[in-house]
Amino acid sequence: MRTVQKNFIHHGEEQFHERAMPDAYQLALELMSQFERGRVLDLAAGSGYTSRRLKELDFDVIAYDIFTEQFVPRDIPIKKANLNECLGEPHGSADAILALEVIEHLENPRAFLREAARLLKAGGGLVLSTPNIVTLGSKIRFAFREELELFFNEESRTRDPFCAEASGHISPLLPWLLEMFVKDAGLRIVKTSYTKKWGLRSRHLGRSAILLIQKPA
Repeated sequence: MRTVQKNFIHHGEEQFHERAMPDAYQLALELMSQFERGRVLDLAAGSGYTSRRLKELDFDVIAYDIFTEQFVPRDIPIKKANLNECLGEPHGSADAILALEVIEHLENPRAFLREAARLLKAGGGLVLSTPNIVTLGSKIRFAFREELELFFNEESRTRDPFCAEASGHISPLLPWLLEMFVKDAGLRIVKTSYTKKWGLRSRHLGRSAILLIQKPA
């Protein structure tokens, strides 16, 4: 039986499904706040918590998701999109992109990064997060069960609990491989952070990696 996550975030008068760890939201939004205000694409926006927060930071937000019915904000445009395919956005039309906990759901992460590079203006930035599969816990789990952190042989992980059209965690990315994909797309990693565990923010413990990526000016 598939388990549907029932945690919620209450912000203002709105209620959003929690699709990432609170620390991942916080880190991603802190990194996004460093960009100059402009047009931002919130890819895999979910129920719209990050879109709401980005609008409050004075970004011009366009949200995309394959399951638009869950999107809560009524004053932010939401467009249906399968992120395994190219978006109908012009080349260089985004000042910034947020892709929180989505690349691991996609069939071709490398193509997704090339599409992000196409969409970004020169000098624009991408904040991307994905499960950190090189934690100590992940390595131990792999040794005994041949599974990785947040990549389990369970329907609740490999299928999206909210939308039959979407996949779950199907594309684990080793850090060196993700870095190679970023470079091949013509982008560069500026900073990598990790969510906290036991009060520590460490590559060896944090369940999610959050990357600040830039397109050269």
